[in-house]
Amino acid sequence: MKRIEELDAAKRDAVQGKKITFEDLGINRTFYWAYQYSCEADTEFLNFDDVVWEQDVPAIVENCRRFGINRFTISCGMSSMAELIWTFEQHSCCLIGMAQVNSRFTETTADWKEKRKILPAFEIRILPA
Repeated sequence: MKRIEELDAAKRDAVQGKKITFEDLGINRTFYWAYQYSCEADTEFLNFDDVVWEQDVPAIVENCRRFGINRFTISCGMSSMAELIWTFEQHSCCLIGMAQVNSRFTETTADWKEKRKILPAFEIRILPA
């Protein structure tokens, strides 16, 4: 996952006790947590592994463009995925296929080794504005 220095700096400031809001940063909350979890999971692209609300889609697309992200994945298994992907399509995005992404969680194998869980994900491209 490409690091976003502005978000990394905000996290460092918050850890040191500085009060920072998503509004101060101009960042959508869902986008921010997807970024943090994607870094933790060491995914190739930004991955949304938690619920994405349709009303967040315009801000997510705007944040992706702002930070030069033109491709992302959605591995959340929510039941309204068709409607969500359709909403992304209506906001200049295109479903390009399926991919496998790292989860931020690990699982223990039969021989007691830890390995990162792999999840199926929808891969979406953001079309030029």
